[in-house]
Amino acid sequence: MHKVSVFVLAALAIGACKGAGVTVPNSAPSADLRVTFSHGTCQGSGVVRYAASPMAIADIGSFVPLGVMTGDHVTPVDHQYMYPLDLSAGRTRYNVYAPFTGHIVLIQPRVNQAGGFAPAGSVDYRVMFEGSCTYWVYYDLMTQLEPAILAAGGSDLAANNEALVRIAVTAGQLVGRVGGQSLDVGTVNADSTLPGLLVPAHYIAEPWKVHSMDGLDFFDEPLHSQLLALNARKAIPLGGKIDFDVDGAASGNWFLVGTNGYGGLTGEGGGNYWAGHLALAYDNIDPRVLIFSMGFPNGTTQQWAIKGNAPDPATVTAASGVVKYEVTTMSGDSVRTNAGQTVRGVLLIQVLPSRQLIAEYVPNVVATAVSGFSAAARTYER
Repeated sequence: MHKVSVFVLAALAIGACKGAGVTVPNSAPSADLRVTFSHGTCQGSGVVRYAASPMAIADIGSFVPLGVMTGDHVTPVDHQYMYPLDLSAGRTRYNVYAPFTGHIVLIQPRVNQAGGFAPAGSVDYRVMFEGSCTYWVYYDLMTQLEPAILAAGGSDLAANNEALVRIAVTAGQLVGRVGGQSLDVGTVNADSTLPGLLVPAHYIAEPWKVHSMDGLDFFDEPLHSQLLALNARKAIPLGGKIDFDVDGAASGNWFLVGTNGYGGLTGEGGGNYWAGHLALAYDNIDPRVLIFSMGFPNGTTQQWAIKGNAPDPATVTAASGVVKYEVTTMSGDSVRTNAGQTVRGVLLIQVLPSRQLIAEYVPNVVATAVSGFSAAARTYER
């Protein structure tokens, strides 16, 4: 088995996901996923459970739960990761299968540019599987599509545009391949809305996010237990969690005021949508560990562990006044026992009424060296 730490595994996807080094086609967002995903052609309603694993269980080296915060993924990630056994085995080494009997309704190609994780000029694909008008599964970072599926996409795929299709598939049907990176798997149930993403309108740029579910809940035995055996997380929910907003408290996702929520603005951070994002949330493997994740106007991002894992941001309210967190560098599994690690900076926060937060990160100091906010403090909302 190709052995890589969970944090490194998660970071491997950054060069190939939405963000630096890739070209992503644009489509007008709609809160109605029947339009966003199925372009008005969907049929039926209700959940359609996984009847097949997206990858053969024997080909999966590790399963990474929801909620990773790494690199450009400043807020907790809304999909799970299946990593192949051998990341060096080539881009088309491992088969990818349809999760259930239904339809492929959307194909989005991504041409990788120089400087990304995948080879420059290579193409990755995001493929949407419709189970019903309220339930979808998507795969991202597929490195090859089966010829018939590729042909059905036609000229739209050749032009690096999304292809609106309706291709019947059966559970377990070979649909393509993956290699050298994760297969990202998202599970979306429009009949369920996450309570811990307090303002769904802030996520209109990715409207499925507020309906993103723990995919493990939709696998029956023996697949469910087989995937759990590949999952390092032992806390409930075993498939991870992305919604940590607590109304009136610091916990969860925040967006710089005036930057269009999750979607961001083209001027902020040189066009990086995540430059105005901030999250105070919990590690996706060990939820006892608190993580501070932030995007910056200069186009960089950073994630830190909160030293001592206290105070819990779910308990930090307007009555708490200005709160200081010392933070340490995230470095593999050692982040989970971060006592004794070198302090890398201080995060100052103050919860305001009306779902706002003042925050400032001061690098290379300890808490006693910071007396309060400076002119560099920024105001966030949700």
